[in-house]
Amino acid sequence: MQNTEILEKFEDMKKNMADGSLTNGLVIQDLENRIRNLEADVTAKKRIILEKSETNNALWEKIKALEIKEEKMFSSRLSYSDIKDKFHWQAVKRLELDVQHDDTTVIKDMVKTFHAFFGKIIRVKGMRFIILYFNTETHLMNAINESAKINDISQGLWLKKENDFIDENGELKELTKRSNYKNDASRSNAFCMKWEQQGGPSTHSALSRRHNQ
Repeated sequence: MQNTEILEKFEDMKKNMADGSLTNGLVIQDLENRIRNLEADVTAKKRIILEKSETNNALWEKIKALEIKEEKMFSSRLSYSDIKDKFHWQAVKRLELDVQHDDTTVIKDMVKTFHAFFGKIIRVKGMRFIILYFNTETHLMNAINESAKINDISQGLWLKKENDFIDENGELKELTKRSNYKNDASRSNAFCMKWEQQGGPSTHSALSRRHNQ
């Protein structure tokens, strides 16, 4: 009887030990899984941080390149005549209502399409126009010819002289210098529009041309 009890206790101990080993094994396996998951999570976070850092560095490089380009374009070493010559060859195009892209995208596309070195968008009485600037007369004329192939003449690029400005009717008007002029409402309005679009000395309105004729 006593031997039987001893054997039963021994069997119970073996069973408990086996159960304990199984439990310990499961606990160890769970801890290992957690460690692997943590390591994977840390690795993923490091990769995300690295990718963001690389993206930021790339953006800064682009910004620096643009700043250098802008500095070259508007270098303080350039004289007034040099700046005037640099922006001498101009073309203008009215942007139709169906062109809903933001200004930056439109300028980027137009500059690339017509091989200009600079572009800007102006607004006159709710109408939107883009002015493109070219390095040479040849580049300008090539752009106008290329525009004629893509658009109707009335919707393409138009030659814009230095003293031209766009009035409130969407017309190109030529401005000529004059030492003394009557400061009536029409000429004052023309001067204000000229100043906004080009900048320059006192002027008065002369010949007008319709941009969309």
